[in-house]
Amino acid sequence: MEEVYPAEGAPIYHKRIGPGRLCRHSYPIPIVSARISDKASIIFQNMLSFKAPLWFVSLAAVVSTVSAAQTFGLYAYGENVGGLPLYYVDGSAVVSPKTPENGTDVAPVVFNKDSDNELIGNPNTTSTASAPAFTDASLFVPSADSSDKEMGFTSNPSSNQVTNKFVWYGNFLLVENDSGEYTSLFSVKKSSSHDEDGSYDLYWNVTDSDEEVIAISMRSVAPSNA
Repeated sequence: MEEVYPAEGAPIYHKRIGPGRLCRHSYPIPIVSARISDKASIIFQNMLSFKAPLWFVSLAAVVSTVSAAQTFGLYAYGENVGGLPLYYVDGSAVVSPKTPENGTDVAPVVFNKDSDNELIGNPNTTSTASAPAFTDASLFVPSADSSDKEMGFTSNPSSNQVTNKFVWYGNFLLVENDSGEYTSLFSVKKSSSHDEDGSYDLYWNVTDSDEEVIAISMRSVAPSNA
């Protein structure tokens, strides 16, 4: 079955389709609604055209897991953000077309997923001349009640740092919220400390109207020109 996605940068709208879980997102993945039953069907629709057909797939397609032995990078896709790789920069999560400047511990990150739905990051030493100091750092999103919306890495998560709710829809990264909904609320903003190298800081669930914030999706697939 071919999966159809809207064009990059196009606006996307969503609605709940019947009872159960709703996949909410800010950038292009199909709309998903899943009943809580293990035998439930997932309904997703390209909402850019109200004439678009519906497809039915199993729940496993939405919450597919990555083998613990499989390693992968993460890449940001959005308007004028064409698959930028994720870097560790002194504990912050940064996407950039090249190695970010003005950092002490800086490296592109290679991940594996553990049995607790955590994403465990280590330096991609094949891409760096010397190995940074961090090892086995968990990617986190801020909790719903956190005032700080910036994502980052931690080895000892606080109550405001969520590390164990990551799930997959194909190669799209999602996060399960407290209501059991699968969400993609990633965004980026030009980094004030790395502005000259084209870097963006990675955020989660930004709700203000800052015009500099760009909605993105995070995927495990590198761009074709990488």
